[in-house]
Amino acid sequence: MSQEKANLEEMMTLDESVDIQEIVAKYDKESATRKLSPLLTKLTTVMLFVWGAWQLYTAFFGEWPSQLQRVTHLGFVLPLVFLLYPASDKLRKTSLERPSAMTKTDVLKFGILCLAAVVSVVINKVYYEGFVGDVSLADFIIAAFTVIIFTLTVLKALRLPVFVFDVILAILGAGVAIYYHVNYEGLMFRDMAYFKSDIIVAAIAILVVLEAARRVLGLPILIVVVSFLLYAYFGKMMPGFLRHRGVRFERLTSAMFFTTEGILGVPLGVSATFIFLFITFGSFLEKTGIGKFFIDLGNAIAGSASGGPAKVAVITSAFEGTISGSSVANTAGSGSFTIPMMKRLGYRPEFAGAVEASASTGGQIMPPVMGAAAFLMCEFLGVPYATIAKAAVIPALLYFMGVFLGVHFEARKQGLKGMPKEMLPRLSTVMLTQGQLLVPIFGIIFFLSMGISAMRAALLGVVLSVLAGSTNRDYRINWKEVGKWESPSFRLFTGMVIAVASGVYVANVFLKLPVLELVLVSLLPLAVYFGAVYLLGSTKAQSNLADFLMKYASLLMPLIEFVVVYLCYGNLVNAGIMAVIAFFFVHALKGEPQIHFTQLLQAVIDGAKGALGVGVACAAAGMIVGVVTMTGLGLKLGTGLVEMANNELLLTMFYTMITSIILGMGVPTTANYVITSTIAAPAIITLIGSGQALAAHLFVFYFGIIADVTPPVALAAFTGAGIAHANPMKTGMEATKLSIAAWLVPYCFVYNTNLLMVNEGFFSFITMFTLFTAVAGMFFIAIGVQGWWRTLSPWWERILAVIAGLSLIGGSRFFHGLLEIFGKVGNFGAFVTSSKVFLYSMTGEYAVNGFGLLLAAFIWFCQSQRYKIYGKMSISEIIAHKHAK
Repeated sequence: MSQEKANLEEMMTLDESVDIQEIVAKYDKESATRKLSPLLTKLTTVMLFVWGAWQLYTAFFGEWPSQLQRVTHLGFVLPLVFLLYPASDKLRKTSLERPSAMTKTDVLKFGILCLAAVVSVVINKVYYEGFVGDVSLADFIIAAFTVIIFTLTVLKALRLPVFVFDVILAILGAGVAIYYHVNYEGLMFRDMAYFKSDIIVAAIAILVVLEAARRVLGLPILIVVVSFLLYAYFGKMMPGFLRHRGVRFERLTSAMFFTTEGILGVPLGVSATFIFLFITFGSFLEKTGIGKFFIDLGNAIAGSASGGPAKVAVITSAFEGTISGSSVANTAGSGSFTIPMMKRLGYRPEFAGAVEASASTGGQIMPPVMGAAAFLMCEFLGVPYATIAKAAVIPALLYFMGVFLGVHFEARKQGLKGMPKEMLPRLSTVMLTQGQLLVPIFGIIFFLSMGISAMRAALLGVVLSVLAGSTNRDYRINWKEVGKWESPSFRLFTGMVIAVASGVYVANVFLKLPVLELVLVSLLPLAVYFGAVYLLGSTKAQSNLADFLMKYASLLMPLIEFVVVYLCYGNLVNAGIMAVIAFFFVHALKGEPQIHFTQLLQAVIDGAKGALGVGVACAAAGMIVGVVTMTGLGLKLGTGLVEMANNELLLTMFYTMITSIILGMGVPTTANYVITSTIAAPAIITLIGSGQALAAHLFVFYFGIIADVTPPVALAAFTGAGIAHANPMKTGMEATKLSIAAWLVPYCFVYNTNLLMVNEGFFSFITMFTLFTAVAGMFFIAIGVQGWWRTLSPWWERILAVIAGLSLIGGSRFFHGLLEIFGKVGNFGAFVTSSKVFLYSMTGEYAVNGFGLLLAAFIWFCQSQRYKIYGKMSISEIIAHKHAK
């Protein structure tokens, strides 16, 4: 095993010429944090930990009132963003302590801003006659820019670093949250009659959120949000159906901050609860070493197959996607190992980068996390989280199957082999040594299937991550040293005292449980468990069983404690707390587990840091939702798209697809979904009805995500290209081809909702039949795209393969949608109308599926005949064979 591990590590050696961190920072703004001084590093670390601890506390013991929960969440996000993220990429490597004077360019920029302020004042005077309520837009703009220019002038005069401006912004970010807290009761009863100070604070809040969004998420999200705000303000000037009466400055600013129709809206509420907990869950899982386990598992499953390294990349990214929320981060994380390995085994650099990019992007649509958008989706649609996760399963499997088959056929076409088996770990060994790390993921799936809320499931997932990470198979008990102070028995005694004392304290203060009863309930399983260990270890014959119990004590003991307390009190929170206490007890008893106490603290800190980008995105996206709600823009755009498509569903979906891809370019997953769901989804819902809104939301979500591999702004593909030293645009085109499932499957599940299991269980006949035809369909679509099966496929066979695949996946309704388009072009609309009843019936569904299977059989026959000629030749050998003739 040690030799296998050494061989594999040699194969997966990082390319030292590639700076992974620089590539990630270039294409993933959320990773581009600045260099901090030691003092500020400690300050931000404490702030992150306090924030994470507060979030976990409210999750365990109850949330605050919704608006206070959200504004407190925002009050942590904004200061941390301004301390951790620089104003520009040029300043990222510069310490906050280093002075920097204003240049002539800086002065010119602020002069232009002042000019813009004057122009805004003039427009305001003409458009709204100067004053809105008790504060004018002119007053605010002049005051704001005066403060900015004055502050920068003072900083330059005193030779202080311009970075002090970041500290001012951090204070303002915290200040608006504090102002909300202090005036909370008054704000609730003002009934939109806000004071002048309220309007100024709301305007400051909008500005600092916009600047935070620019720093963390980039310019695209800033442009989108500002465009929406300008649309709300200048509604009277809009053309055609976009025209509305306009929203005055006072109402716009106050609604954006003091109501739940703006910054503190549903997106931030989801970020402050569900999303934060699931990000923390992923952070805890990472500390258990699950990333290495995914790579080892992928190597064990597919490393020796044809095109092994690429298939390992697909499997690894699929697993990592269940806990991660960034396609760029996934690409860099897995790609730093898999891309060099693919290149060493003969893959083209563009293809190697594309495989990792397309697989990592697919991680955003893989349950349970789905790039955190699933939690927003369940809030927007008002459906349980489990429904969203279940609906996304089959489309996600089809996506990864498409990528996997694309890799497989490309490897067969090029004659590429896998890695030698002697270099790879055995699957049984990987599962026996690290298989317990899958417990948290399957645990969350189990909890959700049992109807437990997503928030509670995430909490329990964190507990399971701690338990799974505490196992250590290399630990052995030395029973001859029982009497020594450093022995396990001594740690057992001290650990038991600590555990019991902690348990009694928690029971008294938080759980309000009878102390004596709880002590007995908690001590009984401990006594039985470790009593059995001691007795079994007294004889040599039984010591193996004792060793087994001790090796898994940190997993089994908390689970037993959890079950016993839950059976006695029927409360999951109480049982979870006692299980954590039992873990710390076992942690004191055992030697070195895979996850240490300091790593637990770091997991909380990393989880909070990972939530910054999502928090900012949700705050900014909330303003988009607020504008859409105030102006009715979503309904207007939906109606406009439907009219443009002449009420044809397929054309409407096509226009919606283009809109979603454009809106999703360069925008992170969370904000991406909020934008596309409010702007693009209503068009499809108008035609298919609100009963199928889930299909419409998943449709726009898919095409918003696919922007990460679609040139010209293919961030994940460009990240893969950077690691592979490949041409970015060619890598993007290869990734787009590999991601063909993401282009076709959304159309299919809008027409064939059986793919979403909306009204069916997973093991029902309809679901099983749908899954069978969908898998077969995806198989033949991959053949058509790659031009290879057993051997080369000519162009006509590739077309037939795609038609067969669409017949099997999309079904009869999808083909009726095609007929509607061609019927109007070819003037046979009467036939289309008469065929609708048949194609929308189960008989029509089976007929279209049968047609696809007949085509598939014909393709198989043609391939078999061609295989007799070419055998296992690669594409280059076939070309050489033809030239030789």
